[in-house]
Amino acid sequence: MKKLTNVLALEMVLGMAEVQANTELVAKLETMKAQFEKKNSSKSGEKKPTKTQQENEVLKGYIMEVLTLNKTPMTIAKIQAEDIELKDLTNQKMSALLKQLVDTDQVVKTKDKKATLFGLAE
Repeated sequence: MKKLTNVLALEMVLGMAEVQANTELVAKLETMKAQFEKKNSSKSGEKKPTKTQQENEVLKGYIMEVLTLNKTPMTIAKIQAEDIELKDLTNQKMSALLKQLVDTDQVVKTKDKKATLFGLAE
């Protein structure tokens, strides 16, 4: 059975003959239905990225560039040392950006004794 959403419930009510007889009620219910549809469409990822997300995409590009030029896996500190744009970022920020790249299978994370190394995915 299909889940009864607010939009679906309003469509069912709008289909009733008693409701159709009252034009003011129909107008109000259609307005409510439009509001729920608009709210639902914004949840489905149609929003444009925030300023921070756009900046992070640029920073991830710098990280990918460094990893492409240096074919061997590197630590966060080495990656930061290679690019002036990444030099002032915190370790936590770099770690978060690299995690996003690992999650999208662009970068591989490996452990070498105590050091965590990041390299390009193949």
